[in-house]
Amino acid sequence: MGYAMAALYLASNAGKYINGTTLVVDGGDWLSKPSHLPKEAVKKLSRAVERRSRDKPVGIPKSKL
Repeated sequence: MGYAMAALYLASNAGKYINGTTLVVDGGDWLSKPSHLPKEAVKKLSRAVERRSRDKPVGIPKSKL
């Protein structure tokens, strides 16, 4: 059910303003069994994500004010 609720939230109007974050939807499992990655692996993944985000820039949402 948690996955469905996260998907509904992101598909709703409130989800339009969510960007640049990671939503962990596992019922708190990551709190009891955190996976530790070496610092170099985290840097490599971070650079890959940043490179991809620069290749496909996201448009600025139009304000409804």
